[in-house]
Amino acid sequence: MSQRYSSKSHKKRSPKKLQVNQTSIGAALLAKDPKLAESLAALAKNSASPTDRTQGGPKIMPGSFTPAKKGKQVTKPSLPKKKQKKPAKNLVNKKQKKPVNKPLKVSKVIVKKEGEFGVGVVPVAKSQSITPDHKILLKAFEDMVRTDGIENAHKIISYDTQSFLQGLDQNFNSYIGSTKPEGQHFYITIGFDFGTSSSKIVVNAPFGDGRSFAFPVPREFQMDDHPNLWKSILFQNNSKASFELIPDTGSIAIANLKTSLMSAPSRVLAKASEIQLTAEHLCAVKIGLMLRYVKGWIWANFKAFFGISPQETKIIWEANFGLPAATLNRTFELQRFELVFNTAWMISEQGGSIWVDDIHSAFEFVSANQGSSSNIVSLRPEVAAEAIGLLRSNLADFGTYALIDIGASTLDICVFDYLDGDEIERQALFVADVSLLGAQSPNWLEELNSKREKKFSENVLYFCIREAIGTPVVHTKNNMNINSSAWRDTLRVILAGGGKYSKIHKTALQNFKDNWLKHTNTRIIEFIDPKMPKGLIANCNSDEFHRLSVAWGLSINRDDFVKIDLPNSIEAQTKRTIDYAGNFISKDDV
Repeated sequence: MSQRYSSKSHKKRSPKKLQVNQTSIGAALLAKDPKLAESLAALAKNSASPTDRTQGGPKIMPGSFTPAKKGKQVTKPSLPKKKQKKPAKNLVNKKQKKPVNKPLKVSKVIVKKEGEFGVGVVPVAKSQSITPDHKILLKAFEDMVRTDGIENAHKIISYDTQSFLQGLDQNFNSYIGSTKPEGQHFYITIGFDFGTSSSKIVVNAPFGDGRSFAFPVPREFQMDDHPNLWKSILFQNNSKASFELIPDTGSIAIANLKTSLMSAPSRVLAKASEIQLTAEHLCAVKIGLMLRYVKGWIWANFKAFFGISPQETKIIWEANFGLPAATLNRTFELQRFELVFNTAWMISEQGGSIWVDDIHSAFEFVSANQGSSSNIVSLRPEVAAEAIGLLRSNLADFGTYALIDIGASTLDICVFDYLDGDEIERQALFVADVSLLGAQSPNWLEELNSKREKKFSENVLYFCIREAIGTPVVHTKNNMNINSSAWRDTLRVILAGGGKYSKIHKTALQNFKDNWLKHTNTRIIEFIDPKMPKGLIANCNSDEFHRLSVAWGLSINRDDFVKIDLPNSIEAQTKRTIDYAGNFISKDDV
């Protein structure tokens, strides 16, 4: 070992003990034979080649006996130095949190977790993405012939139900026969929610006493035993070549009406007298016949509801139907649905049976006179109607909300600001997303797997649902409504729909809540259950109102409804920031 001398005392210091890398082979040799290790280290230091020294000594043990004192490393003169690339300016610090909108990562490992929504299956994150699989699954859901989950219709109708429906028919005929051009104008708004599994209808008199009424449904036609949900089934009577809401001997039940209308409107669902009828035709018939019953029910209860005889009035109708917001943004689809709903209204203004050969004629007439009932029939975004109805029934504050409606077929999610305008409330609808991930999706998954060699795992469906819930909220936070106080205080999420009790959806909601609170500055996520409005007269319990929430929102008269800014009319805030906070007074300003 080399010796060092002090410049002051010139006294010879004792040599330092050999130091080696503790994990090297040299460390093992030093412990077993110190003398051999010392001699090899000296040989390495005294080597004539600088390269040999920087490489740690003789080639018999490369790198094993590098002395603790680090000498200046020398590179081979024949090799030019490589220029190191400068780090990119936008590199993210490794310690910085990853954005919450990174591609979803999943694992097939599952654990049991108990949270606010009960015990469920929660996949544990790891580094492999399921993006390809979940896109394939969603495409498979689109392409398959889906079921709406409606059980077999009752073939035997009780005497009480027959009497009730016959009374509605008689009162409808009275309405048709006594409509007068003159009389006291009385305004009535019908909110009609034509759902995948059931229809829900609420009637409202905007200038009445503040009460509204949910249409009652006989037991045989109720969906999920809910007294205000009428199954989305139509009956074809082959002997008469007609369509009815009540089955007769030999009648054929036709289901999957709404699912076919949304995915394949030209799909033939019935045929009689060599005439083919599509989903569009049969949905118009179904809605038209339902409206006949509603009008007969209103006529029968007019004085009890409104305190005036119907013969003294001229009813001014308004009928509002719900559609996905994305559909309202597409002109061709919007015109198609307008044709269906306007034809349904025309059917509801005429008596008699609906014959097969008359349906095409009705469509042709409405198509040629499009706009004749535009002052009566209007289409609204379902999520907007539901959100505003819920906010008013809950007496909610203005601010940012997410609404998650889990239906039979669809999972509808919107994120919006509820604002106090100068004359009327306003809803800025930042994002509205609809996907085929409703309560029936686990059954569809099972059906797909029964026909496929390569099976989809339940984890793939789970994360499709989880991503569908989280993505609209992330997009709103990062791009559309950056300055909302919800991202640093309380994010309010309204839950509705018949599938809100689905196990897989409950687990996805709990996981979304846990991850959002962990990776953002939001302090609280508040899940809101819809409350029944005080003025609504319905047969259901308060905890069942969420199934009626869309219909109740649709029953709000156009003059009282909020102004809606659809997503395609709202500019992203990534370049230009809009602060909606100044449009209303918060509790902090009081």
